[in-house]
Amino acid sequence: MPRKMQTKTADTPAVSLESHAVLEALRSNLALLGELAAHYEVSFQPERPADRPAISCPQDVHNLLGPEMSALAQEQLRVLLLNTRNQVMAQRIVYQGNVSAPRHAA
Repeated sequence: MPRKMQTKTADTPAVSLESHAVLEALRSNLALLGELAAHYEVSFQPERPADRPAISCPQDVHNLLGPEMSALAQEQLRVLLLNTRNQVMAQRIVYQGNVSAPRHAA
């Protein structure tokens, strides 16, 4: 088996050149995603009320996210993170795009 070359910088531990290339590609993609998010005015973590609304039914989710999401140019899949009292702690955008577009099987 060929030996993997190791690289080490002052602020990072030794990693293989392959791992370094993957990390650089991920950083590049992350920068591109940030530019796209800014272009489409996607908020990374939209403001939430300080009183932490509680979710007890689907209508609560609609009341919380409906006005914000109805103005979006693209569909989004979001996850609400709740505490044990069903209060909204945070939200994350899991997917943004168009689910109506044809999908290609892998």
